[in-house]
Amino acid sequence: MAFAHSSVIVNTGATLDTRARDQLAFPFLSRPQVMTAYVRFVWLAGDITNDLFVLQVGNNIPANPRFVLDITGGNFRVIHINATGSNVSSTTSAAALAYGDTVEMRGTLLATGSVQVGVSRNGAAEVAGSPSGALLLPEKWATVLLMVNSSGTAVVNFCAYRNIEIVAGIRTMQEMRARAGIT
Repeated sequence: MAFAHSSVIVNTGATLDTRARDQLAFPFLSRPQVMTAYVRFVWLAGDITNDLFVLQVGNNIPANPRFVLDITGGNFRVIHINATGSNVSSTTSAAALAYGDTVEMRGTLLATGSVQVGVSRNGAAEVAGSPSGALLLPEKWATVLLMVNSSGTAVVNFCAYRNIEIVAGIRTMQEMRARAGIT
């Protein structure tokens, strides 16, 4: 759902019509389980200083179960938060993002509630963060929503999405690329 006009429309005049960035929400009816989320996007900004949501299952209210892929302070991160507000995360640092970079993020959620992030920039080898500690999986997510490019707030990310894949089980970056039709 875009709050205003979305997409860029180039006109023939001296000015360029700019539009608001898209933030989308879809029904997500799957229960918490062992899974892999994969997102491939083109970065449309310079380096960042804020926390920016790439993908989120559940909502952003404290102590609500959710699974999040985000970018924080130039680091890529996956977070699992349970009903008490406890959380575990896996982070991998990266050099500053540049406008036009193609980024692939892969986040996994294990049966133990542990998470791990993996990132590839511009087709390079995947760089993985360390697996997190364990955290009991919730019985259900806080909401049945999958939010993309935002956590449902006014803060909207700078991603132009190419692929979003969420599958049961733990999958490698190569398997997710194949599912997305990249390799």
